[in-house]
Amino acid sequence: MSVINKLTVENFQSHKKTEIEPAPPGQLTVITGPSDSGKTAIIRALKWVLYNRPHGNEFIRVGAKKAMVSVTLINGVVSRQRSAGVNRYEVFKGDYFEDGYTTLEGFGNEVPIEVQELTGVRQTMVGDVPLNLNLAEQLDGPFLGSIISVGARARILGKLAGTEEIDHANKLLGTDLHRRKQDRERAKARIDELQTQLEQFKGLPRLGELVEQLESLIAQARNDVERIQRLRAVRDKLHARQGQAQQWQAVLAKLAVVSEAEILAFKAGASLDLQFELTGTKGHLWNNGTLKNIAEKVLAKTAKIGEAWCLCEGVQRDSQKLAGIKKIRSQLHAAEDAKWKAEDCRDGLARKIGWAEIDLTEAAEVAPKLSELKAINKALIGAEFRADASKQMVEGAEHKLAQYTGAYKDALVEAGQCPTCGGEIDSTKIKGVV
Repeated sequence: MSVINKLTVENFQSHKKTEIEPAPPGQLTVITGPSDSGKTAIIRALKWVLYNRPHGNEFIRVGAKKAMVSVTLINGVVSRQRSAGVNRYEVFKGDYFEDGYTTLEGFGNEVPIEVQELTGVRQTMVGDVPLNLNLAEQLDGPFLGSIISVGARARILGKLAGTEEIDHANKLLGTDLHRRKQDRERAKARIDELQTQLEQFKGLPRLGELVEQLESLIAQARNDVERIQRLRAVRDKLHARQGQAQQWQAVLAKLAVVSEAEILAFKAGASLDLQFELTGTKGHLWNNGTLKNIAEKVLAKTAKIGEAWCLCEGVQRDSQKLAGIKKIRSQLHAAEDAKWKAEDCRDGLARKIGWAEIDLTEAAEVAPKLSELKAINKALIGAEFRADASKQMVEGAEHKLAQYTGAYKDALVEAGQCPTCGGEIDSTKIKGVV
């Protein structure tokens, strides 16, 4: 603390204006006077300047508007002023006239650092107990006397002995243990809550089996649908083949006339051969000159000449059809080939018709199953949606459970002490507990 050369008190409690010049360093200054003459007010004025205590403006002398306390030191001047609208320090360093002064405002309940540096006076905190080591009022007891509580006295002694850190660490440890216990209780409550929620999902394995069954039924339904589509294609082909078979049957009916045309063509050919034979015989008879023989032969051979002439007339009529018959004959061969092919196709179609009838019968039996499978598929979609939602809830619950378990382990590691028995605990023991 700097040496005080002069103290000036104006309008502070009972002092209107008082100036005191203490004795030089190494000597004692004694202030005497009757009771209530302002001796204690001088100490309070110094305390107001050096420690900014007391607060407020109740210490302003009655009838005055402004209180001021000024302390002149060997290295400067500190002036404290208070009124209804003014609350400030004025600090003078060095020569007043050369260096000027600094005005300090807005410092609240603390003492500005500039004032502390100039006076060298600071409030000392021992633990959480403030001590004013430079001033003592009239009724203040001895240091660490009965005026200080037992707990505060213990904290001060611990601070002086260097054991305050241990006490502080013990306090923090107790607080941390209390918090960890609360965290543990909350974690247990959360675990119980999650366990209760997990009870709702006990039926998930059964749902999984149901899903597998539904998937199998859906696969079977898809196969049945594909089979029905194939049967429909076979049915369409069958209808087309039946139409073709009807067309070939009509062709075969028309070809029945061809057989009659072949008979007529054979008779016409025989008549033409007979006519050619008669013509050759006539020429032969004239060449030999045997009229009798010719006549006999002619009579014998021409006994049926009338029928021959009728045949010739028929041949003449049929000769006009001969060209068409030859054309029909070529078509007949093609028709016969087509007939054989049609018969083969008909046999194949008959076999396919039998298969198709069997498949259509099975398809008729599958149709009700298909409707049932559609309903099952709809239920499966709903079950899959609920299963996904349940799975997400379970994963979220497991994740939170892992977080709380990890937090509980970390709390036990940080505490290093079992909250139940008070024994030491490490990571190995934690693995056996959690």
